[in-house]
Amino acid sequence: MLAQVLDDAGVGGERRADALLVASELVANAIQHGSGSDDRIDVEVAVASRTLRICVRDRARRRVAPTTRVPHEHAQSGRGLQIVEALAEWSERTVAGHREVTAELML
Repeated sequence: MLAQVLDDAGVGGERRADALLVASELVANAIQHGSGSDDRIDVEVAVASRTLRICVRDRARRRVAPTTRVPHEHAQSGRGLQIVEALAEWSERTVAGHREVTAELML
């Protein structure tokens, strides 16, 4: 889905890779931290004025809001939001019992 949106917008190279990485990290966080095995995760993407908006919604099973953290140098996880923050502007909010994490990247 995102790859097609990027193709339609003529986005390639490094910006395409960045967008795919950001989306992957947001979805991975929703799966690992925000949802249960039977929950649905929604992803919306849109391009407007050379800005890509990626919005991921989960059930917010974990009540703690997502934050960037500095993992131990030998940790195998915990860098997802650091990556997102380096590549995009992101925000989080809870809407009707669902967590919504949105990232915007300039294309």
